[in-house]
Amino acid sequence: MVNYSDFWMWTTNTTDASQSGRVGANTGSWAAVTTINLNKLTKSGVDVTNLINQKAQAGDDIYLQDKDDASKWARYHITAAPVDHGSWYSLTVSYMNGGGTPPNNNADTDVTFIDLVA
Repeated sequence: MVNYSDFWMWTTNTTDASQSGRVGANTGSWAAVTTINLNKLTKSGVDVTNLINQKAQAGDDIYLQDKDDASKWARYHITAAPVDHGSWYSLTVSYMNGGGTPPNNNADTDVTFIDLVA
């Protein structure tokens, strides 16, 4: 199991993560999320394109947590290859478990890829 973790800023935009350093989901409830949207750049500007192509594959997991509130977290199983939208990816996921609610807009959010397929 190989992990990678970094910070993005949460966006309440449910349609994309086109703004640099953003991560979000297609709905405002952890359990209802079926798509996670992730910009190719982390909050600090690191380009993770190659990493996403390797670590965000069908069969792997992704974990999201509000940096300042550990009660706001969710883990998902990635069910399909990432879809490239230019500056961001969409990941089709199925909910595994979680707690609380998604982070507030602009909240620092830890994104961890859990490589189960390797």
